[in-house]
Amino acid sequence: MVTKQKTSGPRLGSDEQAPCTFWLTNPRITLINNVAAGSHHTGFWFLYSDEPNGLSFHHNLYPGLKGMISWKMGTFSGNVAHSCGTAGFMFEPTNYGGDVETGIDPSWIHPFLIHIPREDDGSVAWIDCEALTAYKIRQKAFWTRGAKYRIVSSFFADNDSGITLATAGGHIYVNSMGLTEHTLFVGFTENIGDWNTPLPGLFSFCYYLLFALFIYSFSFINSILFSF
Repeated sequence: MVTKQKTSGPRLGSDEQAPCTFWLTNPRITLINNVAAGSHHTGFWFLYSDEPNGLSFHHNLYPGLKGMISWKMGTFSGNVAHSCGTAGFMFEPTNYGGDVETGIDPSWIHPFLIHIPREDDGSVAWIDCEALTAYKIRQKAFWTRGAKYRIVSSFFADNDSGITLATAGGHIYVNSMGLTEHTLFVGFTENIGDWNTPLPGLFSFCYYLLFALFIYSFSFINSILFSF
């Protein structure tokens, strides 16, 4: 699915400043084997509040529903993002459409928060991302500002940066953890495209990764970095 910037008419979410193909506000959603290609901004964007937002809130579709921010995430597996302007996969509580004309009454919007899913015993649960593919992303293949992320059996190539674990800004969770397992990172391939554009490489990837390592607990298990 190709997503372009909307230039007229009512806009929802981040349509004006940061349009994305999949805009996901319910942690329990199941998303398997989907493709976001050529999005103006982001392929898959997850952002949550503690209760329903927008028209769902206005029409009182889910009265009394709260606590969404602690729900465990549904299945997120086999999804592909490529040729996106900013990010392939993003877990970010910032709503870029919050300060523009969206066609939605601002009073219908609750603040977006970091997703901190909980197990039954109250401990923080892993957010599992499995068999993902991201390539030719202009900026960030996988960006997260959150709790505990586990990326398994995935592939990243020809991106400006592979995984960004944001550790600064307005939404920070100090006990964040990250894990990649059986995942391949390729700096650039022979299919990189126009060689006059800035190339991804070791500095770009390691700048973000090492920045994260100083603050996060991050582990690599049977993962490979190649052609940086």
